Amino acid sequence: MALCLKEVTARGSFRYGPGDYELAIELVAGGRVDVKSLITAVVPFARAEEAFKKVHEGEVIKMLIAGPNGEA
Repeated sequence: MALCLKEVTARGSFRYGPGDYELAIELVAGGRVDVKSLITAVVPFARAEEAFKKVHEGEVIKMLIAGPNGEA
């Protein structure tokens, strides 16, 4: 109901098919994909808003926001 009253637009996307997650896990576990190299930067939770702006502006590709206790 809130979607209609507030005239919110919801968009979805489809990226992966059956078996893709299993394949990804196998590739990472086997050392064939280095996921750490895919992360452009890590920012503390307190700077999450800044991180979203940088991604939106195209300054970074993938940014990891550390949890509120600093865990990444």
